Amino acid sequence: MSKPSSTSVTAQPGPARLDSAGPPRPGSHRLRWRLGLLWLALVVIVGGAAWAVHERGRTQEEGGGSPNAGQENLILCWRFAALKNGRQAGADELLGPAAKAPAQPVTPEEAARINADAFLRADLLVLDVRPDDSARGGHRFVLVTKGTATGEPLRVRSSEAVERTQQMVTNPELVIDVYDGRIHAVRAQSAGR
Repeated sequence: MSKPSSTSVTAQPGPARLDSAGPPRPGSHRLRWRLGLLWLALVVIVGGAAWAVHERGRTQEEGGGSPNAGQENLILCWRFAALKNGRQAGADELLGPAAKAPAQPVTPEEAARINADAFLRADLLVLDVRPDDSARGGHRFVLVTKGTATGEPLRVRSSEAVERTQQMVTNPELVIDVYDGRIHAVRAQSAGR
């Protein structure tokens, strides 16, 4: 019989443990890069949203109503021009209330508004609509017209006296305001002014 061999078992030390301060694991730099990119995208989105809210508030403070108020008002003016040039009755429905000549004398500014309103309702052709550069908020426009029109007979008060006048114009530019969904006359001016 053979004698069993004796073997000794010796324990070998296992691999060293890595603690958290050890070298990074493979692929962790990709994770950090992706998180950084996600953080940057989040900052850009939040910043853009804050800017959009600020601009919307600023537009409303300037009297534009909504951010698209100037564009909507311009479309209303072009619709008026199309109806007026087509001699359709719907054009007058886009105008504010008609200005009537009062019995008492008026200031020169009131006379300009009353006459411009009469010209808006006269048989003029609207050639162009453009924003008035002197006004902010997208509510004032200039209608470039062709034709001849006569204003209301008025008594206009000046610094010295009261004069009876009736204005006649050829190819006037009509300065208008748009508010409450209607076109309101401001004054008539000569072309290119």
